[in-house]
Amino acid sequence: MRTRRRASVVLASLMVLGTTVGGCGSDDDDDGAQGGTSAAAGATPSSGGAGGASGSGGSSGGTGATAGSAAGGTGGAGGDTSGGSAGSGGASASAGTGGTSGTGGYAGSSGGRSGEGGMSGVSGSAAIGGSSGTSGTAGASGSSGAGAEGGASGGGGTAAATGNSGAGGTVYGVEGQSCSAMMGTECQGESCCTTIVLPAGSYPMGRSTEDCTGCADGCPPDMFCIPQEQPEHPATVSSFALDKYEVTVGRFAAFMDAYDGGWRPSVGDGANAAVETAQGLATGETGWPSDGDDELPANRALLEGSITCSNSNATWGQGVDSYPMNCVNWYEAFAFCIWDGGRLPTEAEWEYAAAGGDENRLYPWGDDVTEPLPASYGYVGSGVDPSPFISVGSTSEGNGRWGHADLAGSVHEWLRDWSADNWYTTTQSGCSDCICLTGTVSPILRGGYWQSAANDLRAASRDADIADQHRAYYGWRCARTP
Repeated sequence: MRTRRRASVVLASLMVLGTTVGGCGSDDDDDGAQGGTSAAAGATPSSGGAGGASGSGGSSGGTGATAGSAAGGTGGAGGDTSGGSAGSGGASASAGTGGTSGTGGYAGSSGGRSGEGGMSGVSGSAAIGGSSGTSGTAGASGSSGAGAEGGASGGGGTAAATGNSGAGGTVYGVEGQSCSAMMGTECQGESCCTTIVLPAGSYPMGRSTEDCTGCADGCPPDMFCIPQEQPEHPATVSSFALDKYEVTVGRFAAFMDAYDGGWRPSVGDGANAAVETAQGLATGETGWPSDGDDELPANRALLEGSITCSNSNATWGQGVDSYPMNCVNWYEAFAFCIWDGGRLPTEAEWEYAAAGGDENRLYPWGDDVTEPLPASYGYVGSGVDPSPFISVGSTSEGNGRWGHADLAGSVHEWLRDWSADNWYTTTQSGCSDCICLTGTVSPILRGGYWQSAANDLRAASRDADIADQHRAYYGWRCARTP
């Protein structure tokens, strides 16, 4: 059994290196630290029904084929009393080469007001299974009595989100390009790019008032809790989206191809506009740093060499797309999120998700400290050595309040904030969309990892390490603008 990490030792080692650290550290282990459902392939889509006598529009056409190029169904006819709006066109196919968009509905007859054209479906992304295309812009009204067809369909591409309004809505179908070559079912039967929108809110950040049996100042009995988790202080975050799963090997493989093609982030990319506005920062100040490119490997071969961690615990090269990607340093993680249309989450955002916001949970799943915990971690009573080779989302009973997987265990997650001494004291009176950009070489890490002890899995537990480190217990997930 490998020795589990303890937060105090890495914290001390970073101090020796001259790093200003406000987060908890720990010593290294011996390894180095809807759209609607599509029809079956080739199936003929159905047409919408005719409008009723009251003039309401007809029902929408059927969806396109899942893996063919069949057109969406024709929208229903408008009502014949007043020429009601026509039914929308059928949604297009989303797999294979992308189905032909649905035809708009026809306007009503009988000389009444002509029905509006149905909304055309957008072609689905090629080679992406699952969601059908979303509706395009509605067409113009047809002339009286002989209604025109709906307007032209929207362009091809990734389907638009459903469910991205309202608190805690899961965004299905909005996939970063890292999932474009995947089947869409690799992560527990759904897309590894599934993103969840969290509502804006306030919560007590840090450790003190968690409600758990035997806790002293928020620290469970027989656990080691570092002083950098205090003082607990009020924090407010704007609404944001956070990927449900940690970045996987399969997603990173797509990034590697883009990297090989010469893609690199630009200064200011991946910025957090809400934080910059709240803190009065310059546009792009929270984004990609000016010296960032100097920290990236010059080419794919060098990048591929660095992400193996020089040990047997690297998940890259194992041939399993659903494993969490590890052995990636802070710069590489941030660059990936930018390329995928996102950014790294702030420490305040991450803890908001892990603690369940104002529920102030001890762990993402609640306040139960009974081991074994529902997470991939270093539980000594299992009789089995902990392993990084466990697919993301494997312990769904440990999901957070809004459905995020592996906020505790699996891999430590890189965040956008830099560690700084007494950071929590500085924000003790409260902060809104706060971020720490004053550190030197050590970004914050959160969540514990596959070899951590139970205390490191707490929502308030903090860690930090030097940004250029590649370790088999470091990974990440991306945040996005909802």
